[in-house]
Amino acid sequence: MVFYEFNYKSFPNIKVIFNGNVNNEDLDELFKEWLNIYKRKTNFNIIFDITKIKSPTVYFAYKMANFINILRQQTPQYYKNSYIIAPN
Repeated sequence: MVFYEFNYKSFPNIKVIFNGNVNNEDLDELFKEWLNIYKRKTNFNIIFDITKIKSPTVYFAYKMANFINILRQQTPQYYKNSYIIAPN
């Protein structure tokens, strides 16, 4: 079972819910789904819900930041904003 879930119910606001332990092997699948959003050819925002994540790794944080930088170079640019919902 993957440690994340994409929720498209409020599109163009897409909620990515992280749950449980980070599995670095699943990151490529997360990135593939994220890239597939571009096929909609519509502006979108990503809301990261990390309230239920357990033990995020430095590798995970690095890969996420690197991937966001790659996305920011896409033309046309549909990815507009990202937000983080974090525990206290």
